[in-house]
Amino acid sequence: MNSSRIALALVGVLAVTGLGLAAQDAWKRQYLGKSAFSVVLPGSLESAGETKVEDKEDWVVKTDDYTFENDDVFVLITVFHGKAGTVASDRHLATVAKDLVTGISEGEDAVKELGRKVGKLDEKPTVLQSHLLGSGDTASLFKSFLLGDGNKVFAVMAVGYPNDPKSVAAVDRVLGSVRYKMGVQ
Repeated sequence: MNSSRIALALVGVLAVTGLGLAAQDAWKRQYLGKSAFSVVLPGSLESAGETKVEDKEDWVVKTDDYTFENDDVFVLITVFHGKAGTVASDRHLATVAKDLVTGISEGEDAVKELGRKVGKLDEKPTVLQSHLLGSGDTASLFKSFLLGDGNKVFAVMAVGYPNDPKSVAAVDRVLGSVRYKMGVQ
């Protein structure tokens, strides 16, 4: 997977996280378009549009991106649409998870894996991973949750401040809220 687009988006975010572009609102569940994929956020999820992938060697043909940001957390949700024949299995999710960390950690002086868990959610394969990027006062907490369905991978990537309990709690709440089932409140 070509992770340079994700890396650029998240590197830019790491530079500006904390500007607080979104006001604090009540936490509410939001679905991605007409899909069964949903997450709870303290404000509105914004569509960042669709991107067609031109690289013929990439397994991805297009992505749909959504973002949310406030003072505590930045969230990027990307739906990767795979080529025909792609199966978003446990093995495929492991590769995507590794690519995400490689993309986001480019240029970082230190990357430390804090945890990784493979599982299932609503009958779909998942990977949850956590990393510390950088060190000292400039360190960032990066967590991602991947869910596979058919030829699609749903990726929730959250960035927060590891030394701020409110930020860590916001990251954990977002990732803990992911569901893949219609009608969840």
